[in-house]
Amino acid sequence: MVIVCDCQYRSSITAIRGFAKLGKKVIAVTTDENRNPSAFASRFIYEKHVFSSDKKIYKEQLLNLCKKADMPIVFPSANYTLNVLSENADEFKPYARFLVSSPETLTFFNDKKLVKNKAQGLNISTPSVFNKNENIRFPVVVKPFCGEKFNLKAANRYKIAKNEEELKKALEFFKPFDENPIIEEYIDGSGVGVSVLVDKSQNVLTAFCHTRLTEFPVSGGPSSSLLTFKDESVIELCKNFLQETEFCGAAMFEFKKTKDKYYLLEINPRIWGSFPATEKASSDFIKRYVDACYSKSSEFTGEYTVNKRIKFIRGIIGSCIS
Repeated sequence: MVIVCDCQYRSSITAIRGFAKLGKKVIAVTTDENRNPSAFASRFIYEKHVFSSDKKIYKEQLLNLCKKADMPIVFPSANYTLNVLSENADEFKPYARFLVSSPETLTFFNDKKLVKNKAQGLNISTPSVFNKNENIRFPVVVKPFCGEKFNLKAANRYKIAKNEEELKKALEFFKPFDENPIIEEYIDGSGVGVSVLVDKSQNVLTAFCHTRLTEFPVSGGPSSSLLTFKDESVIELCKNFLQETEFCGAAMFEFKKTKDKYYLLEINPRIWGSFPATEKASSDFIKRYVDACYSKSSEFTGEYTVNKRIKFIRGIIGSCIS
């Protein structure tokens, strides 16, 4: 039995199909803020549940469902359930299987400043950072240390400034969230995502590489179309970073790639927006999640179709309008 949570997000649809194709009965969970998400239309769902959007009540409802389901796998499709499991791991462990990091580890991965410092200590390239009082080489990217913490939408988690006036506006925009946002050089390169799955012993089980072809919004955002590829060197960069942490679960490393170098921008310690691409490229991500929950093989596989062009129609339409 698998409980797929946060079904208001499109990534849950991929998870529901993936687990069902592995022969698992799937229970789908959403909150009362979105009582009838599109994922609920899936023919692969065994049961559907609408839980409270109050975090304390949600935790109790999910825990009770786990007790009734006899040690199910729990799959968080977004931060909401991820944080509930992380903050209450000891209560859930006797009744469910899941891959989730501690609250401290999630806080570290969500903090762009801490991630940048860690990467530099491991000789992983990152964009140069400017002090707002020093001579700045434009264009620059301005972003708070953790856009998700402030519930900012993807398009508002950073601003590109091409001159002093635009920089001033960006600093004013982020002031309510972060008095000293990061000001870093703009890397002119292609956007690359490296998605990984890590087991409870910090072994990287599988990885999925893609390069963004188009984004929404066009100034920079989630992929609206992408191309899969495989580069062992960038996967090794991610492995090296993870070996120095206590991370467990799914994450996506975001890079900018120039002709000869990968620059780490940030890490999303959760299921990412383009997660549906794993299904379209026949990735073994869902299978390895099940394996890890049952403490099976910890060997790295990384199976998926390379040179696969994948489009997200809604994103492409939005990108064209943008």
